[in-house]
Amino acid sequence: MTDNQASARRRPAYLEALGAQPGPFAVSSIVLGLLWFPFRLWVDHGDPVAHIAVLSGLYGSVWSLIIPGGEWLQQRRGRAEASPAPPADRRRGALVGLAVGVPFQAVLIAVGLATGVQLGTVVLCAIILAGIVAVSVVRLRSA
Repeated sequence: MTDNQASARRRPAYLEALGAQPGPFAVSSIVLGLLWFPFRLWVDHGDPVAHIAVLSGLYGSVWSLIIPGGEWLQQRRGRAEASPAPPADRRRGALVGLAVGVPFQAVLIAVGLATGVQLGTVVLCAIILAGIVAVSVVRLRSA
């Protein structure tokens, strides 16, 4: 690997350990959801805690779209190399996405349905879940 390619693929070590997408997205959605929870708890102090937890998880997932969106924009503008991630990174990212993202989104959907959260919130969580599964399946088949 040349220095030019190494510098273009250089990411923080914690993102390298998660592999390619959807691994970093799934983990960052949980982290951002946990960070968002105390704020939502303070703002929505009259709502049930389960409702606040579902909204926090959804907001964390939406804010986590910044990571793959930023990578896509960098590739689109030509600032990063356009070659795909190595097969090991794609496989690791797909497995992390399936192992972390699917249970998290499934719990958000289940709790949202059980507590009577707005249907739009549950549908958005289902769309995110379907996206994680779709990207993971494509990555596993290509790896």
